[in-house]
Formats: sequence, structure tokens, C-alpha cells
Amino acid sequence: MAGARPKDQRRADYFLYTWQIRAIRHLADERSEPPSQVVRELLSQALSGPAEPPATAERAAVR
Repeated sequence: MAGARPKDQRRADYFLYTWQIRAIRHLADERSEPPSQVVRELLSQALSGPAEPPATAERAAVR
């Protein structure tokens, strides 16, 4: 059963695009953390409130 995946993985595939899964795996490898922890941190950061766009921050630093 080389192609079989755990039920949780199939569930993640339903909600995430393939490129998002690859990016999460890449971040998890870089941070030496499980992918679930990376997703928790990303969601927490995204839901914490509006962030200033990077372009605006760069313009403010130039002034």
C-alpha cells in the first residue's frame, strides 16, 4: 500500500492546495517542527489581526 495515506492526511488534502502542503512541509523541515505546529502558528498569526502590508512598512522606513 505505497499510495495509502492516513485519514488525517486525506482530510488536509481536501482543505489545502498541493502547493500549500509543500510549503508547510518545507517550513516544518526548516524549523524542525511537526507540520501541525507550523499550521497552528500560521493560523494564529493570520487570525491575530490585521498586519501592515510589507510595502507600506518599507515606505515608512524610507521616510
